[in-house]
Amino acid sequence: MRNRQYNFLITLFTVLSSISCIDDARDFDRGKNVIGVDLDTIQFQPSINNLFEKVEIIPLETRKESIIESASRLKHQVYNDKHYILSVKQNKLFVFDRKGNFVKTIDKIGNGPGEYRMIYDFEISRFDGKLHLMTPYGRMLIYDSEGDKFIESFHLPDSIRAVHQFKILNEDIYVFNSDSENSDLYFYSKRKNTIVSSLSVMPNFLTSTPFKYARTPFYYYKDSLRYFMGYDGTVFNINPQNYSLEKRYFLDFGKRNFMLENLPLNESVIYYFEHYKSISNKIATGFAIYFETDKYLISRYSYNNNHNYLFYSKSNKTLMTAFKLKEGIQLSLSFLEKDTLYSFIPVEFAHLYVNDKVVNQENFNRLQMLSSDSNMFIIKYVLK
Repeated sequence: MRNRQYNFLITLFTVLSSISCIDDARDFDRGKNVIGVDLDTIQFQPSINNLFEKVEIIPLETRKESIIESASRLKHQVYNDKHYILSVKQNKLFVFDRKGNFVKTIDKIGNGPGEYRMIYDFEISRFDGKLHLMTPYGRMLIYDSEGDKFIESFHLPDSIRAVHQFKILNEDIYVFNSDSENSDLYFYSKRKNTIVSSLSVMPNFLTSTPFKYARTPFYYYKDSLRYFMGYDGTVFNINPQNYSLEKRYFLDFGKRNFMLENLPLNESVIYYFEHYKSISNKIATGFAIYFETDKYLISRYSYNNNHNYLFYSKSNKTLMTAFKLKEGIQLSLSFLEKDTLYSFIPVEFAHLYVNDKVVNQENFNRLQMLSSDSNMFIIKYVLK
């Protein structure tokens, strides 16, 4: 009993310490940037035409060396009109042109300079165009944008055992996220070759539950780097001056908000998965993605045992949400580049996401030509 009380106090202290690290911006406190979401009156099941200017199909070329084996654990970036696609499962970075023609793989497996055993994340820097590949053990390898020439590498301190995602905050500072360390965020200065700050914002017991974020807790908006924790509808801006988190948006679902203080502490992993299933039909939680453009704030959240997409128009303050569209297909939004969203779909699931009501005849014919042996294809959604 005493150990249980001790664990409770430690966890409570962690949560309170996390909250103290977050800087509440004044405009947020006055109610600005709080977006009220009333699931009883919101427009469900909008049409594809309410959301997108056009939807296109990009089949990825099928060659032995170009096959992406799974749509899970993919990371994507468009750079110089090419699609860079990291398959964490395959430890390879695939490169295709804008039409889906295979260009090459960037595959540096080995133990020598510029080589790695495992890759968890990648990014082509928006500051200098260099390709960065990150290992789960905190090593960063830097190449030219084509991945042909190895330039340099650096390594996080040995005290940090594992990292899972990273983003480049500015020309000097990298932000690393870890699911397994005492701190969630580490700010590394390349110039100083040291960790200059760290933050503990995610209660430790949440990291192995379905309440945390899915693919990544980061997204870029213009020159800003945003961060979210996944269990509720709050988005933070990362302040590059003092490495603090400033509340930027809050999706307020009212009586359907997830309240962290209502979640029992120190239960088993199985308990949290069962608890998640029991409340997901009445509580909005599991915010797996956030995207932001000049016109929209977009999120995917769990409610009513479905993964729903929420679209908030910044200009007219309207909201739409959907699991399925009027055209009878599901949405799948995985990555954002400027005003375009992308998703990667295996051919066997094409009927769930595409039909002749959402793409033109040319695109639909392109889809019909694919077989069960074909590489997966990209759905490209251009926002209105």
